[in-house]
Amino acid sequence: MLESSADSVNDFLDALLFSRTFDGVLAIVFGDFMADYINPEQIDWIFNRFANEEPKITVPVFRLHGIGHDRVNHPLSLNTMAELSHLEGSEYALVVDNIDIRRY
Repeated sequence: MLESSADSVNDFLDALLFSRTFDGVLAIVFGDFMADYINPEQIDWIFNRFANEEPKITVPVFRLHGIGHDRVNHPLSLNTMAELSHLEGSEYALVVDNIDIRRY
């Protein structure tokens, strides 16, 4: 995501909630944000609050580093069909358009 500050990430999540983007989804997956380089602890806190304290979010929320906007962009478009599978323990696989992304 191109958000460049912790506040802009928070505003972005609020806008997604307000627009009902997450209605009907089975899970939410976020990637890297440019703001991770400014204040990574604050970004982690925002995502933790969003995933665990936002009453409108009733599905699992995942964060995978290596997709999204980083020093090199690896975008995953909003509303992209994907399959997230639990492999074992804390290992999951994300398959998007025949791209397999594993997070350990």
